[in-house]
Amino acid sequence: MTSLIPKSDPSVVDVNFTDEMFLVTLDDNRVLQIPLAWYPRLLHGSSSERQNWQLLGDGDGIEWTDLDEHISVEGLIAKRRSGESNRSLNRWLANRPAHTPTEHTGNPVDSTAADQEQQFQHVKAELALEVTDFRKRPITP
Repeated sequence: MTSLIPKSDPSVVDVNFTDEMFLVTLDDNRVLQIPLAWYPRLLHGSSSERQNWQLLGDGDGIEWTDLDEHISVEGLIAKRRSGESNRSLNRWLANRPAHTPTEHTGNPVDSTAADQEQQFQHVKAELALEVTDFRKRPITP
């Protein structure tokens, strides 16, 4: 006898942005709200660059080719931030002639690990990463 085995990992179906967050809609009806500060390339990307995304595989991840950014659903659900070093980010920003390192944040990118941790704690406290499960909401006619 065979039985259906549900896919264990959800897939991305849509991505949207606010000024400080990006929202990832999954095929199980959850919406992940992720601070842009967790992914500096998205934070420093223009609106058009952010909107130019595509799915990786069967929706297991998201790719922004203009920003050379790739993020897995697994990483988003696990609340993992970008592991890119300041050195790498600064090199990438330096090669972006149409954009400046202060375009979105108003602050220089040259920050210490302590500054980054402080910024992370501030963002975490203010934005409180939320996962919304629409299946638990009542259906209204």
